[in-house]
Amino acid sequence: MRFRSRRLSAQRTFIPGTESAGAGQDDVATTVFLAWTKEARSGRCLDAAMAMLAVIASQALHVTERVAPPALQSFVADIRSIVPPVGDDRVLGPELATLTEWFTCQVFEE
Repeated sequence: MRFRSRRLSAQRTFIPGTESAGAGQDDVATTVFLAWTKEARSGRCLDAAMAMLAVIASQALHVTERVAPPALQSFVADIRSIVPPVGDDRVLGPELATLTEWFTCQVFEE
């Protein structure tokens, strides 16, 4: 997703001029659908950013040979089960996509 599109997704959604001029209708269905789509896109971007940050933190702990604090050990174990620490050169895109979906599932549990 391009930067402009991500930024646009995070901005508020205004009511179009014809709706706010008092045209006789008081529903905001069009605006609601626009805002809902933008919110969903922003949420996916946030999940991807958190996934990347989690992998960077996990890798930093691995490289410095430190263990995670006790409260975060199970979280780091979950991260490493999806994206193991990087030792050799490899493509991380598919693993990061899976981790992004994992973050999304943590929010929207069934």
